[in-house]
Amino acid sequence: MNKKLLYFILLTSIILVLFFGLGNDILYAKTGIKRWIPFVVIIFVIPFLILKVLDQYNIAGKAKIALSVGPILIIGPLFGIWTGYLSKNDLTENGIKTYGIISQKWSSKPRKRSGEWLVKCKFRVDGKVFKTFSKEDEKNIYKVGDTLTILYSSENPENNTIIELE
Repeated sequence: MNKKLLYFILLTSIILVLFFGLGNDILYAKTGIKRWIPFVVIIFVIPFLILKVLDQYNIAGKAKIALSVGPILIIGPLFGIWTGYLSKNDLTENGIKTYGIISQKWSSKPRKRSGEWLVKCKFRVDGKVFKTFSKEDEKNIYKVGDTLTILYSSENPENNTIIELE
């Protein structure tokens, strides 16, 4: 098999696995190495494979760099939209409400903007503790230890959201 075809098949396969083959434990991971797999694939693996494909066509210079790095700006946001859709769909079909306890609260103060208060919750499903992603407490009315409503997927509790703050 020639290299052009091999790199193209490999690139196509990696993109298909990224969008359709990653398990829920990777898509909704909040800690550990699994959380970083999609980012590594999008930022390093895909551009590397595109570089290899472009090498087979003798494309060089700025065009080669732009063509290999440019897809990050397309694939990254598309992957974010896709995983958001999958998460929302999963929560709609398999969502269960429970209560969680605010485990962290902090002020995020980006440059040139007023700060926003963020909270994270912990909740328990079948004796196992899960964490939520951070969510904004717009009115700054909650404190650590308060109870909030969480929606999680019965298929994978790592897919969850704090619904009381929506």
